[in-house]
Amino acid sequence: MNLFDPKNKLCPRDYVKILTRRRWSFFLPIIIVIPLGLFKIATTKSSYESSCLIEVESSSLMAGGLKRVVPGVATERNDDVGLENRIMNSTTLGKVIERLRLREDKGVRARAAQQQVASPHLTIDEIVDQFLIERLKKAIQIKVYYRGLMKIQATADTPNAAYQLVKMLIDLFIEESILLDERRIQEMLSFSTDQAAIYRRKLEDAERRLQQFEKDQIAKQVGERTLTPESIARIQEAILATEASIKERREYLKTVDTRIREGGFVYDLPSLPSVSRLEEDIATRVNQMADLMASYSSNSARVIKINRTVNEQRDRISREFSEYYAGKGRNFSPVEQELFANKSVTFIDLRILDQKARALDGIVSRFQRSASHGPDKKLAIDKLKEEVRLTRSIYNMFLQQSQGTQIEDSIQRADAATRFHILEPPVKAIEPVNASVRVVFLMTIVLGFGLGGGVVIGSEFLDKSIRTVDEAEEYFSVPVLCVMPHVDNPPERIGMKALGLASAIFLVLAVAGVLYKLRTVIATELLQ
Repeated sequence: MNLFDPKNKLCPRDYVKILTRRRWSFFLPIIIVIPLGLFKIATTKSSYESSCLIEVESSSLMAGGLKRVVPGVATERNDDVGLENRIMNSTTLGKVIERLRLREDKGVRARAAQQQVASPHLTIDEIVDQFLIERLKKAIQIKVYYRGLMKIQATADTPNAAYQLVKMLIDLFIEESILLDERRIQEMLSFSTDQAAIYRRKLEDAERRLQQFEKDQIAKQVGERTLTPESIARIQEAILATEASIKERREYLKTVDTRIREGGFVYDLPSLPSVSRLEEDIATRVNQMADLMASYSSNSARVIKINRTVNEQRDRISREFSEYYAGKGRNFSPVEQELFANKSVTFIDLRILDQKARALDGIVSRFQRSASHGPDKKLAIDKLKEEVRLTRSIYNMFLQQSQGTQIEDSIQRADAATRFHILEPPVKAIEPVNASVRVVFLMTIVLGFGLGGGVVIGSEFLDKSIRTVDEAEEYFSVPVLCVMPHVDNPPERIGMKALGLASAIFLVLAVAGVLYKLRTVIATELLQ
């Protein structure tokens, strides 16, 4: 029967009769829905949310020079990734766990004990920390709106837990930010101090090389002042005379070699230690004589004295060779002794003359190089002066930065607390963010009664039985003469009443359980 058909002419009494007749169709959905609602209320944990809006000002004391030269410590990161990582890193979350004593949660420790069976290499505390850090990362949200402005939001089972979590995150964020600023300043101070020390040593080394170069140039200039055109002419004359002597001694050596070959003699130049010592001494005195000739003529007393000494030592060398070959008289004839001694002495003479020529030629060459390398010396000294100037400039810069960073450290400590502005402080939530017990209870009642009413309407619409006189007359097309009333079956009526009473008791108990649960949750929220 269509309950909404106007032809049925239903009155409120008829609706009551229909509801009475379809009472089990009405109450059965309610009986089914209410336990489901109770289960939902019993198993659903309320989630509460707390948040805070904080603004972080950038440090205005960061040295511009250090930003350019200090790698990795001068750039302050207030971008999305930098601020979020400062809160969501494992170190900060570990401090949250420790300060809020989250490790004491028995449920988490029991779960960790079960997990330890699969991970025996980890301790229970390590597994607990892993679980808690994973839970905190899911419960915490960081939203950065623009540079320096961010929102810290946390979700927990109770309003107080969410509030304490956000408050702790704010405290740790400010604490870590202040420590980070101090660490940056200390790193900059250490960097500037180390660089200042390095460039101080470089400056001292550059100044020492410049001073030594200037001293060397002064010494060379002092030595070169004596090389006048007359001195150069005397030295060149001495070189020519020495070369003539060398040529003469070589001609004599050829003559001696010719006589040795003609006589069929075998010559052997002996190696005598005394001769070697005398030869070394002669070479030293020849060098001294060459240096003296830069200032004195060959007829000066000092040059003559050295020449006399050289001649005396040359005579000693001649006697050494004569005695050496005379000692082997049984092997050499007097002619052989004379020829061998003359050849050995001639060898020594050629060495002495070569040494003298090289020494004199070296003086002239140094003078010529000094005259031609004048511009090179100027470039070298200018380069050293520029190096000293640049090194001193860098050293002064790092020294000033080191001193400025020490002042910045003091100011930064005083300025640290004012850099953080709490625009919206955290508060304890009054209502949960998910469905509360009251909402679930109301939805359960509405859903139960709605389903019951829908089942009743559907049952009546699908029921084709004849219920009224009008339906009978319409169906049979004959008038109704009489109506027989419904006869109750007493046993059936008793069973229906018992079932109805049981259903009523169940509904009362269900409603009482819901009200008790609601009262407990409200009391818990008020205590927190």
